[in-house]
Amino acid sequence: RQIPCNVKGNHWTLTVVNIQLKTIDYYDPKGPMDGTLPSNCKDFIWNLRRWLKKQYDCHRNQKLDNGAFPATLNSNIPRLSDFNTCDSGVFIMEFAALIAREEPLDVVQELRVPSITEGTYYYRKKITYELSNFVFFDRN
Repeated sequence: RQIPCNVKGNHWTLTVVNIQLKTIDYYDPKGPMDGTLPSNCKDFIWNLRRWLKKQYDCHRNQKLDNGAFPATLNSNIPRLSDFNTCDSGVFIMEFAALIAREEPLDVVQELRVPSITEGTYYYRKKITYELSNFVFFDRN
């Protein structure tokens, strides 16, 4: 399950819940490099965990222990500079598509740029075409 999150109205992140493994992965192209969850997402993760536990109680008739659904920041992703306020949505949409297809995230490595470039322009056009025409391309 993938949850795109808008942070402060100008930045996008992605939260991925793996029900089978009972884990939460957080993707933030501007997040810390040391793997610690940013403070702006801790409340969201806490509420998401609480909601997941209630769902398990109600629908699966199972109690989850406090260690279920640990959250980790996936810091092994392309980075955006602090000056780039335009491209996090493009990153997140590509991450979500690749994760859904269980493909490696390295396809977006060329997006590691401080501003809109040919790489982000390509992905913007690709995303627009796919959403407008209900056609989804494989990698590249």
